[in-house]
Amino acid sequence: MVESRSLERERQNRQKAALGRSIVVLNIPKVEEAKYEKLLKFLSPRLEVGELGEKGIAIQKDENGRTTGIAFVEYKKPETAMRASKLLDGFRLDASHTLSVILLAEAEKIMNTTETFDESSLVEKEYELDAEAQRSLPEWLDDKRSREQFAVVQENNAVEVFWFDSVVGSERILAKEYWTDSKAMWSTRGNYLATFHDKGIAVWGGPEFKKLKRFPHENVSYAQFSKQENYLVTWSGVEISPGEESLPSDDYVDDRYVVVWEVATGRPLRWFPVYKRTEPTAEEGKELPAVWPIFKWSPDDTYFARLSENVISVYTTPSMGLLGKKKIAIPGVQAFEWSPTDPIIAYWTPEMGDSPARVCLLEIPSRVELRQKGLYSVSNVQLKWKEDGNFLSCRVIRFGKNRKHQYTNFEIFHMRDKNYPIDILEFKEKEKVSAFEWEPKGNRFGVIHGEEANYADVSFYSMDSTSTGKLKHIFTVPKKQFKAILWSPLGTVALLARVGHPSEATNGTYEWYNVTEHELIGLAEHYSATHLEWDASGRFVCSYTTYESWEADNGYNIYNISGRMTATVNMNKMYQFLWRPRPQLYLTAEQEKNVRKNIKKYREEFKREDDELKESMRSGKAAERRDMRLKWAEYLGTKADLIKAIEDKLAEFSIGKEDDYIEIEEFEEEFIDIKEEVDRTRKMLNSDDERD
Repeated sequence: MVESRSLERERQNRQKAALGRSIVVLNIPKVEEAKYEKLLKFLSPRLEVGELGEKGIAIQKDENGRTTGIAFVEYKKPETAMRASKLLDGFRLDASHTLSVILLAEAEKIMNTTETFDESSLVEKEYELDAEAQRSLPEWLDDKRSREQFAVVQENNAVEVFWFDSVVGSERILAKEYWTDSKAMWSTRGNYLATFHDKGIAVWGGPEFKKLKRFPHENVSYAQFSKQENYLVTWSGVEISPGEESLPSDDYVDDRYVVVWEVATGRPLRWFPVYKRTEPTAEEGKELPAVWPIFKWSPDDTYFARLSENVISVYTTPSMGLLGKKKIAIPGVQAFEWSPTDPIIAYWTPEMGDSPARVCLLEIPSRVELRQKGLYSVSNVQLKWKEDGNFLSCRVIRFGKNRKHQYTNFEIFHMRDKNYPIDILEFKEKEKVSAFEWEPKGNRFGVIHGEEANYADVSFYSMDSTSTGKLKHIFTVPKKQFKAILWSPLGTVALLARVGHPSEATNGTYEWYNVTEHELIGLAEHYSATHLEWDASGRFVCSYTTYESWEADNGYNIYNISGRMTATVNMNKMYQFLWRPRPQLYLTAEQEKNVRKNIKKYREEFKREDDELKESMRSGKAAERRDMRLKWAEYLGTKADLIKAIEDKLAEFSIGKEDDYIEIEEFEEEFIDIKEEVDRTRKMLNSDDERD
């Protein structure tokens, strides 16, 4: 019976595969049986758009041998069938016959459609998130203590979600084994938790993390939420060659395609192929690795764009159509980035012939060029927007004399000023720049630079957002072995760190600096750490070690904004640590001014609340210990008779009297130096004491 079911399942799979490889061709000429071979000979070269399958071309006949005007074509690959359906549909054979072509799988679906309308079968009704689910998504932001949340993926593909604050520590909300098949991720604003599975992505949300949507995509490896969480992009990570395109449908979905989904309804809106890229060499093209993310989103989800050879393709939502039905042709374009706040794209092109390299600002949807800057002797340009969109930094890596060496300078665009003026920051030709980071709140940035191989300086600079020429050096931390600058999302505090592989001797050393006061405020070490990440509020930072990076010493340490460790947890196998993002909080200038004015009052209120919580915890522990002692004494009281009976029984085993024994003692002299110290600062323990 098991074997029979297996054979039947195999037969169904073969049949389904054949449907995906076949097309139905309508409106071919109707001829008598005598002219069949002539018709087949006429149609074959037109229908053979690729290698045919086992059944090839079959023209349908009626009981009299006359053709019915319908032909079936089986190809060797589904991709060929997809391409044929697009190429041949609408093809004009002659003045009287224009072909109509459909996939056989689609034809079967139409044939199996019932004539009775069933409202419950509507996709919109099936997938739509109800209003209650939508309202419950941001409830975690209303936590009275404004605690943070994080998720951990560990052994057995278990996912755990925790609350965290510096007083109570970690409090588990939910834990599930095999919640994911590989990994998890938060959405950009933190409303959803997405888990990866062999068959696609599952999205969870609300206070109890209920499953909200499923996005079927076989072998999915990558996922990306748009900036406002309206859309989800998924991909398997597999590229295709030109000519292998296919058109996915409900019956056949090519998992190699990038799919853009609507999060609210769970519907796929559009599929995009990702082609293999090659690098010209003397002998043959060398394939280049795929780049993720494929698309970059505008800040309001109105547009998304991708880079291809010599073009930037901008698509509009929700139609998913190409902006203006035309790609933006930019010869040699190398990279682009959206402004975090405005519909502006920054891109750069290399030197071509006598033309310089260029950095350009392009307004969307008008495609008006707002500003450009010509650059010479350019090897590479790295674009980095400031979070509030006020500045754009262009890290320009240039060739030195004789093109034997490279050096770095920065071209910084003032985006809020008329004509977008530019400040320039230059470094010596022998200096290597290894890091540049904007301060999230404020107008400062940090740079790691230096001439020595193992040591570098960390310099901080400030900008004036209202005029050019105001680039100012603040201070420098000299001769450090740091690789990264991680600003607190609150600004002011910069964490300097060396994060790499645990085998590196200087890995896992951290220093916290108050950039406003120019002072070191914290030090820490976590030598086995492979990652370092601030939480969304900017109050905590986590250093952690994942199993895939380093099999030993998995776990995490959490520090406060000044570098004091507030939690340390060891795990057997930890694959991910994920702080939950928060949506951007928008305050008016007046509201922000009021907060700064009353910050001392708020600080005192929060400190009082923390102290009360600590005292409550201390009292609770002391009361718990006192209750345990009282219960033990009560227990002993109930067993007093039993204890007396046992003692009497043991006394019966005593033989003779003490006088009947001669005690022999053997002495061995040993000199011991004893020093006694008394700590008079310590008090006696009592029932209310919190010490263990």
